[in-house]
Amino acid sequence: LGGKLDPENCPALPVKGTFVRRYLHPVIGRMVLLDVEHARVVLTEGPPLNHKPDFFTCIGLSLWKADVMVMKGLFPFRLYYMLYNRMSLYVRTQGITDLDTFKRVKMNGPVHPLQALDDWRSEDRRRRGLPPTNTPA
Repeated sequence: LGGKLDPENCPALPVKGTFVRRYLHPVIGRMVLLDVEHARVVLTEGPPLNHKPDFFTCIGLSLWKADVMVMKGLFPFRLYYMLYNRMSLYVRTQGITDLDTFKRVKMNGPVHPLQALDDWRSEDRRRRGLPPTNTPA
């Protein structure tokens, strides 16, 4: 599974499972539910928009029967899951959802907070290809 979007930080994982069912979601595209040992895994063709409960219920999973639900993303999901949520654990992981990724990316000029910037306006103008100005905005 995986290994395509960010293979350096999230390599593909070999998985053996049993097919349970499929579903064609109007936004996400094809979805497949697998039984993998003691867990159910939902595979999606498009980005897994799992910030709302219907991501799981449309493929036949009951949120009431789930011991654990794992979601990786930056979207705040708790509002939609408050009916089902007994506890949330926030886990920091590597990859594109890690907010510190920008520290490892080569930037075209100084970036706060990595470098001290007295004023952001001159760097903003440079990045936009605008001529420098001496007048404060």
